[in-house]
Amino acid sequence: MVRRRTAVSLAAAALVAMTPVISACGTPHAGAAAVVENETISVSDLQSKVNAVRTAQEKSPQAAALIEGSSDLTSQTLGTMVVTRLLDRVAKDAGVTVTRSDVGRMRSAMEAQAGGADALAPALLEKYNVAPSDIDAFCRLQVEAGKIISSLGVQPGSDGGNAALNQLLAKTAKTMKIDVNPRYGTWDAQRAQLGTTREPWLAPVEAPAVQGA
Repeated sequence: MVRRRTAVSLAAAALVAMTPVISACGTPHAGAAAVVENETISVSDLQSKVNAVRTAQEKSPQAAALIEGSSDLTSQTLGTMVVTRLLDRVAKDAGVTVTRSDVGRMRSAMEAQAGGADALAPALLEKYNVAPSDIDAFCRLQVEAGKIISSLGVQPGSDGGNAALNQLLAKTAKTMKIDVNPRYGTWDAQRAQLGTTREPWLAPVEAPAVQGA
């Protein structure tokens, strides 16, 4: 099982949404939560993803517990957005590609593990703070991470696989220009993560090996 991530309270989330546009506060572009190479992750895109998770949490029977147990959702979400781009670079360098069929197989495997299609969304929301609209993106990350680990000759899902992926991410991160607005935390290139947040692919959901790994 994977620990539930923490996220900001509703009041804090509202405060972030009302904060003035970023100028030159740790990032080279106005309105940027982070910049990865030349790609800007805007504050509005970040807040949109945070709001999607909050909306799903509020509709859950466990709403109070989910919200209370997620005190750094904004930072965790931004960390995922940054590392997704880092992971894409690693995949490109390794010649790894992810197809729609790969994503479909992973989603089917996750649905089976969760106890059915209807059970997947609440399970991912509780365990990973994944909004229903981002399930396919989450599945894609799982596939991509698994294929990269396999390309290293290590078993995906194993401690050794996670360690190998972490090392490769950190090595690649040092070669990339990644600027994160300090409002959301400090980017740690040595660990390839934002602050102390941990990303979903570090503890993959059990699933059959994807083809083309």
